[in-house]
This record gives sequence, structure tokens and C-alpha cells, in this order.
Amino acid sequence: MRVNYELELPSRRSALRTALLLGGALVAGVVCAEGVAMAQGRNKASECGAKEDEWIPLFDGKSLEGWHATPRVYGPTYPGGPTFTRDREIVRESLLYPAQWHVEDGMIVGRQDPDHPGFGGFLLTDRHFMNFELKIEVNNDWPTDSGILLRKADRDWSGIQVLLDHRPSGGIGGYFGNGIASFHAIKFVLDRKPDGSGLYVLDPKLSLESVTPEKAALLDYFASEETFLKTWKWQDWNEFTIKSVGKYPQITTHINEVLISKIDLGKLQWPHYDKEAMFGLLGYSGSIALEIHDNVGTGALAAARWGVGAKCRWRNIRLREL
Repeated sequence: MRVNYELELPSRRSALRTALLLGGALVAGVVCAEGVAMAQGRNKASECGAKEDEWIPLFDGKSLEGWHATPRVYGPTYPGGPTFTRDREIVRESLLYPAQWHVEDGMIVGRQDPDHPGFGGFLLTDRHFMNFELKIEVNNDWPTDSGILLRKADRDWSGIQVLLDHRPSGGIGGYFGNGIASFHAIKFVLDRKPDGSGLYVLDPKLSLESVTPEKAALLDYFASEETFLKTWKWQDWNEFTIKSVGKYPQITTHINEVLISKIDLGKLQWPHYDKEAMFGLLGYSGSIALEIHDNVGTGALAAARWGVGAKCRWRNIRLREL
């Protein structure tokens, strides 16, 4: 059973009654916890019979049950702001040829449409979450421009992105504000070593995207270059642990159990960013989403975002509500 979390609270109660009649204890618990949290601004799963410290598998290793896909379509650059402009034909094709997702050998595998490459997409959890700790293992090809989005909505690209830009001039473990002023919280960017043996920190002067003190200042913490390079496993699985807490989320990201970054969206300062507008757009909770970026357009950065035939891979996805 899939619950529509855009319903008003009376409909949520109807959904809960249906879930109980069907014996859907897990779904019922989600509806109850979600309704309480959305109405009261808190996350009290225990009041509905769920254990707050219990790790919940979000991926069963066999199917995409509990997930749904959407095309990667843009929207306003910030709440009430101008819409991110794209050529009409690109917009049309992005709806016709979105990214593809399937399960293979216990992994979620994502790729661009091989017959019509260039367009991206999202894979979202049906369930919505507010305060949580998420663990997810990733093993993405080079080059791929991906990310893990929090409080993601179906309607467009809006959400809080933990960056997984495994590509030239990419940032990994930083943050980006999709539809919330495009804040770009990074300290340094990466590239592949000429011999293909791993990553190195790229000279900011050579980066395809700007690396500025203002971007680094958005972060409460970011690991040193040496720590990151020592932590990251090249052409192997890397485990992200992402903790998000609060109305204006305070987010902490570990990779392979090493602290990589912290950000506080309650005190962030960036042009056109407003925490109340962010909350008004995203609310207390939303889906967790996996991203495949598009790479249509001109310029070196567009070409660098996704390699021909490249894939992203995800496994062992689990979460506990806090």
C-alpha cells in the first residue's frame, strides 16, 4: 500500500484505518508517526508503536517496492524566485526519457536511458521522514553526478542534497540547496588521477565550478583534504551515514565512519536563502531520494556530469527515526 502524504490530516486518519484493517502494521505506524509529526512538528514514532532506535530497511535487495521514480525536472531557483530556465525541447525530452532504475544482484542500479541519454531522474522513498539517521552504501562509476536528497518532494527538483559528485571538479560530502537558493557548501573539489588510480584534490583555479571562501563558510565542519582522500575507497563501496535533525535541519555526514561534514540550515547565510521559506517549501518531512543528474547542454561541466553508459549503485539502505 502506498500512502499519499500530501493528503490533509482527516485523509491520513482514513489511510491509517485502512492500513490497520489490512494488517499493515508497518504502514500504519508510518501514517501515525507522520501525522503526529506533521501536525505537531516533532517525530514521535514511539507513540505509534514503533521503536525510535530501530533500524528500518528501506531496500529489500530484491525489488523497488517502497520506492517510486520521477524525472529530473527543475522549478524555481528559490521559493518565490524565477524558474530555472531550460530549452522547451530539453524539458519535453526530460519527461519522455527519464533515468532508469532496476535491481541487480542486491543493488539498486541507476543509469540514463541508453537509447536517449542525457536526461536525469530521482528515485524516492514512498515514506516521508523528518528526524533520522540514514545509512547507505554507494559504488558509482566515474564520471557520475549524483546525490542523496533529504525532504525531497515529487513536484520538481526541490530538496536538500548531500553531494555525491563523483566527476571532474566534483564535491563529495558537501551540500546543495535544490530549489532553495542553490547554496553550494563545499571546501574543495576532486578529480581523477591521470593514471586512473584514485582521486586527488583539484587546484581551485582549474575547477569547472567555482570554489570560494563563501562556499566553505557555509559549513560548520568539513574534513581536511588528507582525511577525505584517506577515507574514500576508489572503485569500491563507500558507506554514507547522514543524520538530519530539526525543523531547520542540522545535518551531519560521515563516510566510512569518518566525520566528513556538518551544516546548520537554521543559521545558513546565502543570497536568496531564507530558512522560513525553505521550511514553507519542504515542510517537516519528505522523501529520501537518489539522484541521476542530466548532462545535456553546452560546456565542459555539462559533458563531465555523466559518462556514456555510466551507472550508480546503491545497497544496504537503512534508517532509524530519532
